[in-house]
Amino acid sequence: MIDPSLGRKHHKPTCAPPVRPLSQNRDFVILWVSQSISALGSAVSSVGFVLLTLTITGSAAHAGAVASIAAITAVVCRLPAGSLADRRDRRLLMIAADLGRALALSSLVIAGTIDQITFIHIAIVAIVEAALSSCFQPAETAALRFVVASEQVTQAAARYESRTHLATLIGPALGGILFSAGRVVPFLIDAVSYLASAVGLTLIRRPLSTTGGNRAPHPSRGFVSAGLRWLWQERFVRGAVLWFAGVTFVFQSIGLVCLLLAERHGAGPAATGLLFSITSTGGLIGALAAPRLVARFQPRTLITAFGWVAAMVTPLLAVVHSAYLIGVIGALAFFLGPAANASIIGYILTHVDSTLQGRASAAVHFLSGILLPTAPALAGVLVQWLGAVPTVLLYSSVLFALAIVTTTARSLGVRQR
Repeated sequence: MIDPSLGRKHHKPTCAPPVRPLSQNRDFVILWVSQSISALGSAVSSVGFVLLTLTITGSAAHAGAVASIAAITAVVCRLPAGSLADRRDRRLLMIAADLGRALALSSLVIAGTIDQITFIHIAIVAIVEAALSSCFQPAETAALRFVVASEQVTQAAARYESRTHLATLIGPALGGILFSAGRVVPFLIDAVSYLASAVGLTLIRRPLSTTGGNRAPHPSRGFVSAGLRWLWQERFVRGAVLWFAGVTFVFQSIGLVCLLLAERHGAGPAATGLLFSITSTGGLIGALAAPRLVARFQPRTLITAFGWVAAMVTPLLAVVHSAYLIGVIGALAFFLGPAANASIIGYILTHVDSTLQGRASAAVHFLSGILLPTAPALAGVLVQWLGAVPTVLLYSSVLFALAIVTTTARSLGVRQR
């Protein structure tokens, strides 16, 4: 049975907000601030999961297993979560996900207080958090369209990028400091951040779904996969997402290689940490510049520029001998990423029917992230077989191939504005 929502014309959310600068849009500011706090809490606890597992088990393999299980859970839950975002009240869905994650993390805090934490408990909490985060994400993306005017959607998506990069810059170091203060402190902070997110969502005045609920059709065969079908029918989205999946896979893989290269060049823990901070700074600066970039350049221009810059600077990792220079190379590679990503998200939010936005967003994240759980393992195997420098050159060749595709692919020529 064909999903009826696929044939509908696009329509704008009801009660479209008046056009005003995003900085003066109360609902957008509340959403941005609350989700920035939540993202920072998640970055803090992500380090906490690794350190806590190492403390409890003394095994790096167990720490890697927790991360892999969480990543696989997120991928498996993504498409059904998009369906939920289109069938249920998005505000209530996000609040429920926040409260569920806060409760799961609080169980670790309580267990740690009485010294009863086990590896199984850590793994279960990681799975629950990953599943509920998958439920939250498509509803959050779809809700963004309801708090800003339609002509500001791409700008809002660009500004929204900064929250993740700010958390990535500050969170890991803060997580390590908080873990030193107490091994359950990072999880307490993250639980509080989820409560702050839930409070922020209650303070947003505008509806985050169409009037009377999302009005998605009653679930039928193919309802969950409708987002994938829409994505495949949209030339620009299909091409951009497949390209982005390849780029993110390479970046996820090459992070481990950068760590090994830094250690080979004599970098200690402090220098290695600074390496990743420098790289994150490049992403944050790019996120701050993203609103101007998406306003000035077409999506294809941003995607192509991002692809070529990444392809040209990545081979330099094979010849530099400083952890700090490795960080600078990473910063250059990441700089245009937020603008390219925002242009894709902006296109989706302005072109897909409001009753399909959750599933479309979930489909994009599903395809772009489906290979990520295997990336670190593959990088480790390649480094062991080939060595770090040949692995860098191999990944660089993949980036060059992807850059050529972005330059020649007709599907990326769709104009957004």
